[in-house]
Amino acid sequence: MTLPAFLMTTSEKRLIVGGGYLVTKVFKRELWQDPVIRMRENVRCLEDMDILIYMFLRAGSIGNVKEILYNYCDISDSATKTMDVDTYFDSVYGAMEAIYESCHRMSTYRGALDAIEYAILSIYSFGINRCLYDQIHKYGASKELIGRYFDEADDKDNILLKSWHC
Repeated sequence: MTLPAFLMTTSEKRLIVGGGYLVTKVFKRELWQDPVIRMRENVRCLEDMDILIYMFLRAGSIGNVKEILYNYCDISDSATKTMDVDTYFDSVYGAMEAIYESCHRMSTYRGALDAIEYAILSIYSFGINRCLYDQIHKYGASKELIGRYFDEADDKDNILLKSWHC
């Protein structure tokens, strides 16, 4: 099923920009079929970002439930916050790539491009923040040490930090 190209409304774009969690959304069954939609395998975090954006682009209309039906708990030792850096980076890059790969051929992609790019940049910022967090944890928080956060980062950190820092 291919929908005609159109410019998404501001409220539809806010859904993309706001992200969220797949578990808090209700979708018509047909959106999951033809083609069949599956989660990416072996992913520790951000595993649903590409599906959320894909579904927002694919749906002919989007409704909103005003009642709070989901309670998110921010747990300091959650899997997302305690996973090793390499796994986290793989999840960040995987999510960015999956969003592009699953959505860029859709007729609705251009109409939502600004919202999609914002969502991808938000994911990228998760990686940058993780790099900085690791460096601050390693060296301490101080204005005098900011240069050291960048200069003494390992290879994976440098990929994110150097491209952002330039």
